[in-house]
Amino acid sequence: YFDVIKLYQNNFENCIAPLGTAINHDKLIELTKKGFEVIVCLDGDSAGRNATIRLMNNLLSAENFELGIKFVLLPKNVDPDQLIISNLQDKLLNLIDNPLNIEQLIERYLERYNSSQDVNDQFKGSKILKSLLETVANKDLKNILNNYFKKNNRNITHKKNIFRKIQTNHIDF
Repeated sequence: YFDVIKLYQNNFENCIAPLGTAINHDKLIELTKKGFEVIVCLDGDSAGRNATIRLMNNLLSAENFELGIKFVLLPKNVDPDQLIISNLQDKLLNLIDNPLNIEQLIERYLERYNSSQDVNDQFKGSKILKSLLETVANKDLKNILNNYFKKNNRNITHKKNIFRKIQTNHIDF
């Protein structure tokens, strides 16, 4: 909760602390349905990252989840108050002003698999994405996310093919 105190002292109002890594996803969904903007910003350590992924999974598996909850990923092993203490309020403000929506969070989560040249990593990333999409309980959201990632996957494949052609000088200008 020291993060919230430090944030409040530096004009970041309307913050709450989950006091641990357990966040009630139903309460967050309820807040968005009442018109509140919800931006989740947990610590950048492994516990915070794991809690963010756990929250993402819980939100996706909730039938009443209809988007609207956004996420801030802090630099690795950094807490919000560390950014303030280090005079990096502008960096924190920029992250909060440009939060990730759920599909961007999924993309960031899968980035290490998708950017790998290793076929095994790419396959693992594909399986993780498929598993995530299968857990989406809201049917409309499931269709939207499936279409989004099909389209996005084609764009990634196309960009990789162009990059490979450029690397091997097989591209015509």
